[in-house]
This record gives sequence, C-alpha cells and structure tokens, in this order.
Amino acid sequence: MENQNPQIQPLSEEALLLEIGRIVQTQRIFSRAVERIRTLLEQEAHGKTFVVELSGSEPKQPLLSTSNEIQDFLASIELPYRSLYSVPLESAGKEFGKLVACFASPRFLGDTPRRIAAHAAEQLGFLLAAQYHPVV
Repeated sequence: MENQNPQIQPLSEEALLLEIGRIVQTQRIFSRAVERIRTLLEQEAHGKTFVVELSGSEPKQPLLSTSNEIQDFLASIELPYRSLYSVPLESAGKEFGKLVACFASPRFLGDTPRRIAAHAAEQLGFLLAAQYHPVV
C-alpha cells in the first residue's frame, strides 16, 4: 500500500537507501529481508513488484522473462510512469540470482527507481554472500 496520506512526505531516496541497508543488516534471514524491502518499496517508492530468483531454485513468483510478458505487465499498471529493472544479485564476483523490480508513479521519478533497485540487489547480494561464506 502506497503512502496515501498527503500530510506525510514519502522517504527521500537517501533515506530509502539507508533503510534498505538497515533492513539487510538487521534481518539476517534472506527471505525476511526480501519481504521487508518489498513492503518498504510498496509503501514509500511506488514499488509494484519486487521478485527475487535465486540461482538453482524454483521462483515462488514467475519472473517476467519475455518481452510480451513485460509489456503486458507494464500495460496493466494504470499510471503514466512505469519502469522495470532486472538486476543481478552478486557479491565479490559471484552471482547468486537476480532481482526484478517494477515501479509506477503518477509523476516522473528520474533515475531514482534504478538506483533503488541496484542498491537493493547489491545489499541482498552481500547478505547472500555472508550466508554462503560467513566471516569467522
């Protein structure tokens, strides 16, 4: 649910990036971190979908993988500004999967959605790397 109260300003890009980092640092369970980031982006950043697919596992939600699926999905969102990003989840040169994030807004958001998706993927990649190769 998006922030519908006009009295409350949505978080700034900087605050969103910091909150994503905080979520990853405090939620050591990957699936919980993904869900918390998904909720944050839905509430504060016009997020419409946030799907993670890990290498070698079946996705719980199908990823948008063909141009027709992507076009149909974006056309189903009735807002003028829509963007979709597919970003690898990686750390130290190892790829763990990918993140697909869609944003839609009544106003142009510039490069902010791309930066948020890239930061979320980077942070989740760090979390996956720590789980696969914990520091002792």
